[in-house]
Amino acid sequence: MPKLELSPEIKPILENISGNNLNDKIAHLLASELRRFLSECELETLQLEIKYGCEYEEFKKRLRAGKLGNEFAHPLEQDAMR
Repeated sequence: MPKLELSPEIKPILENISGNNLNDKIAHLLASELRRFLSECELETLQLEIKYGCEYEEFKKRLRAGKLGNEFAHPLEQDAMR
């Protein structure tokens, strides 16, 4: 496995991160970042569900049926891709 070299500025920061060794500390940071990303995705999903008044599966059905307007209109298409 390749070695990881850290700049001197990063080492003191890592001392404050939970974990017994560098691998544990990096795993902790990655898990934290993944939780943050998941929270952002859940918030975005909630905002879209509020905007369209339904959950994603229902949104897809309405979109395909043309009940939301032109599915290729930029704002609607953009929401569908999100």
